[in-house]
Amino acid sequence: MTGMGCNFNSMSTSELPRIFLLHGFAENSAFWSLLRPLLPVEYTYIVPDLPGFGASSPVPLPDIDAYAQHFRQTYLHSGERILLLGHSMGGYITMAFAERFPEQLIAAGLLHSHVFADSEEQRSVRERSIAFIRNNGTEIYLRNFAKKLFAAETDDAVLQEHIRTILATPADGLTTALHTMMQRRDTQHVLESADIPFLFLFGRQDTLMPVDTLMQQTAPVKKKTVHILEHSGHMGMLEEPVLSARHITDFLHFAVNSGS
Repeated sequence: MTGMGCNFNSMSTSELPRIFLLHGFAENSAFWSLLRPLLPVEYTYIVPDLPGFGASSPVPLPDIDAYAQHFRQTYLHSGERILLLGHSMGGYITMAFAERFPEQLIAAGLLHSHVFADSEEQRSVRERSIAFIRNNGTEIYLRNFAKKLFAAETDDAVLQEHIRTILATPADGLTTALHTMMQRRDTQHVLESADIPFLFLFGRQDTLMPVDTLMQQTAPVKKKTVHILEHSGHMGMLEEPVLSARHITDFLHFAVNSGS
């Protein structure tokens, strides 16, 4: 992938666009704690807690578009252009933002995420999850869900630390997010028509989102960088943070140069 634009080395820090990192479902801003220190210091990174996760109170949002609108109203300056990278559900929000506010995007990234709507089977699983949370609370659900996210070879300490950071997630945050993910639209058309760079980062051992399925969405994208983390499941930023940071850093530099 090649691009033309300003020279990154000639830009002052104040001229560089802000970079937003959106965490996924049942996560919070702590998800980026291993990756963030490995990224280049020239940029300003914003790592919000999405509504209902981390320190952010639940908000009655009806769909993924509403998450994107809430993000824009809460964090963006008028007319600001940004780089937006989303993990899992954060990727769904990234695509909703790209569809509704394309003029504010310099580049975007889908990290262990995709553009496809839920299948009937996936909707059924989310409905059962909502019922389980309402009947049994959050702890059992979160512990069981977290175990599905990591490659078998990942150190158990990484899993346990992740579980520790998410156990306080309120039930309303989880059930609202599950409901909105069930109803989201397919956004493949946004990728097909976009003229900005996209980063795709997937895990070879992801059982939640199989890599073969994830790769299908990348074919028609005009400007793309695609990487597969061989030793990661769904959580490459925690499982292979150094390699993930390297791929993201390369993409940031390219995207800033080609989009400024």
